Amino acid sequence: MSAPWEEKAACRTLDPMLFSPAQGYREQEQRARSVCGRCPVRQECLTQALAEEKTLRAADRAGIRAGLNGRERYDLQNGSTPQRRTPRPATPRTLLPCGTPGAYDRHHRLDEPIDEACLAARRTRYQSPRRALAKDPQRPECGTRSGHQWHTAHNEVPCAPCAAADLAVTWFIREGHART
Repeated sequence: MSAPWEEKAACRTLDPMLFSPAQGYREQEQRARSVCGRCPVRQECLTQALAEEKTLRAADRAGIRAGLNGRERYDLQNGSTPQRRTPRPATPRTLLPCGTPGAYDRHHRLDEPIDEACLAARRTRYQSPRRALAKDPQRPECGTRSGHQWHTAHNEVPCAPCAAADLAVTWFIREGHART
């Protein structure tokens, strides 16, 4: 059951996750603090938060309540002055040039069209060394374990001779006939 003052709270129609920013999400924290700053029942909220958290350590108090984070509420309750860190000024980020995996990630994150250079960079980023070797133009002879590995590296179903060769080598190793 909610207290009568909660009906007047500025946050009652907002997503509660706004008031639980993860460490380092300053923009989300600032938005939550701004909502609390214009709330008509901020003092009642603070009183309730301090009552609920009176036995908790500073590290166990989470989220923004009444415009204060957990550490600030702890300091207030224990007689210290809340020490609010001044946020560092935002520094403009340098965008990675197209043709890099980071630029591909940016295009994808912002729903921008992805150019060929960024697609190629992504392919090389996630390409395993085995696949890189599989692009070797010299295809091994079928009926060998190397042939089986070539088929699987190229996402092909191995032919019968290659599958038999791989099975024979696997059996040979399992039976303990391999050199040690």
